[in-house]
Amino acid sequence: MDDATKDDFCLIAKERVRGRFARDVFADSHGAFDGVLGCGYLYYGFAAAVRAQVSVCIGSGAGFVPDLLAQAQKDLGLTPAATYLVDANLPDLGFGSPIQNGGWLRPDNDFLRRAAGVRVLQMLSSDAAALFFAQGIKVDYLHIDGDHSTDGVIADFENYAPLLSSRAVVSLHDLALPSVQAAMREILRRRPDWDCLELGEIGVGTAFMRRRAAAPVARMPESLGAFVDAGRRVDLDPDAMAAALAESRRKTRFERWSYLRAPAYRMRYAIAAEIVDAPGSCVVEIGGYPNSCIDFLSKAARLIAIEAYAPEEFAKELRAAARGKGVDLMISRGSVAQTDMAVENLGEFNLVWLGMDISADELASEAYQRELAACVKLVGRAARVVVEFSEHTPSTLVWRLVETCLSPTILLDLKLDLTRDPAADAFYVKDGRARRRIIAFAPTPAEIGEHADKIERCAEDLLVIQRRMDTAGRSDDEKGVHHYWAAELPANFGESDGVGRTACAEDDASGCFTFGPYVQLAPGAYVATISYVSSKGDAAGEAPEDSWDVCVGARSTIARGPLEPSAGEPAQATGRFEIAPGDAPQPVEIRTFFGGRGSLTVAAVAIHREAQGEGPGSAQNL
Repeated sequence: MDDATKDDFCLIAKERVRGRFARDVFADSHGAFDGVLGCGYLYYGFAAAVRAQVSVCIGSGAGFVPDLLAQAQKDLGLTPAATYLVDANLPDLGFGSPIQNGGWLRPDNDFLRRAAGVRVLQMLSSDAAALFFAQGIKVDYLHIDGDHSTDGVIADFENYAPLLSSRAVVSLHDLALPSVQAAMREILRRRPDWDCLELGEIGVGTAFMRRRAAAPVARMPESLGAFVDAGRRVDLDPDAMAAALAESRRKTRFERWSYLRAPAYRMRYAIAAEIVDAPGSCVVEIGGYPNSCIDFLSKAARLIAIEAYAPEEFAKELRAAARGKGVDLMISRGSVAQTDMAVENLGEFNLVWLGMDISADELASEAYQRELAACVKLVGRAARVVVEFSEHTPSTLVWRLVETCLSPTILLDLKLDLTRDPAADAFYVKDGRARRRIIAFAPTPAEIGEHADKIERCAEDLLVIQRRMDTAGRSDDEKGVHHYWAAELPANFGESDGVGRTACAEDDASGCFTFGPYVQLAPGAYVATISYVSSKGDAAGEAPEDSWDVCVGARSTIARGPLEPSAGEPAQATGRFEIAPGDAPQPVEIRTFFGGRGSLTVAAVAIHREAQGEGPGSAQNL
């Protein structure tokens, strides 16, 4: 009997889909789950149908699309052929970064091993396009899933349009985002000779686009001898590729901070100088690269710049600026804790700390505690202080520590929203980095020893975040606790303060509020904890409107529970859930739901292994 006539015959083996593709952290965004590929059928099918000898995927969270594109080439035996994954790995953009849980750069993701034939170009998509163009490489399949801003999507399309072959197919992922929708409409407006198939109902939506062929259409060869273009160039020159990668990585390392040189961001220093610049004064500046308050000082006599990251070129700029203004300059090339400056001997000084970054010399709690203690001590000795930070969780945690330890008298508290500034499009800064807060205050000196417990807690929190970002694969903490501040999680609505996230009835509708973090858990019993504040009081006889659940894989709910009214006081909801052997290593997420009344602030979510004798909490196991 022929295999195709057997009752259990399946053209695309469900076990392979289930074990290799559907367990991808972001598979459900493509409509894939269990043994179903969703739009993956079309990525694979279109690439196979047009015999894509060169496929390019711009951006990928966990490798779902490039894996399928490479598989199509392998199954058809296309030679020569190449699939390229172009991803600059810019986690600041906050969308599908390959170093977040389950990402293709994480050690718990086997994409780089199972799809070893995929050529990874860890560089900006614009730089990769220039490299392909210079090498004369045409692209048969292009998947755009990188910068999700309208301008970013359009730029990716326009940069690669000259590289597309006559039979090329282009797919745009995440149609659910208004920015991607707007980009698609603009692309089609500019190119009326292109057709588009929208599948918005599958996952978070994908559009497939192709240039309309002029009649008559030449039929593709249907013989194995002419199946592919055997003389086609698909490989990049190794030396040119290495040089381009090095230059692009240099740009992403330093140019990711270049937006801070834009006029709107330099304005922060002008504001700070108004507070700290006094006749004959001494100003201490922590960090600042690629800017410095030296450019805005006109009265100060001395500047002490503590610069842990700045390159020598920047130090030369500081010296030149100081000479031009007659300012006595001292540069300490290290962190605050590493400097040999005696704070007690400084006399009166003012301090500027824009960014509020902490530079520990090693990934250890003791190192973070030393640095935090040194910073709090230095800030506490200043007469006037100006700090500034974005909606960046580590910086916000540091500010909360400073605020708690030094009981500041606030002189200025200013919020800046720069999401519409030209720098937002020019430098891909559309997220929390564009929302800044400047605070000027007079501190109350404190004895560091009195706040050792607070410093230790902050150090532990910073360490958890840094370990998570570490591609070496360290766990969130040595005890196996997965802890996430709500501001670090994806959300459908609400406002972030850099740590928590708040939904309120005046601005937000009811529905799924926060979700993630997509951690991969081994089989076993776990406890989920949601820390939150609900403005609603306890109304007798009324069921709670806010809730949470735990999902495994493609929205398979395995536990759920209420977020009880807390009348504005901090509260916690806990619940037990189990990961069955068949579930692992599917991504696990905790979702919170806003009922649409009052306000709900989610502070953090955590997952830990259940200890012996630990209670079931408030969950309903399913």
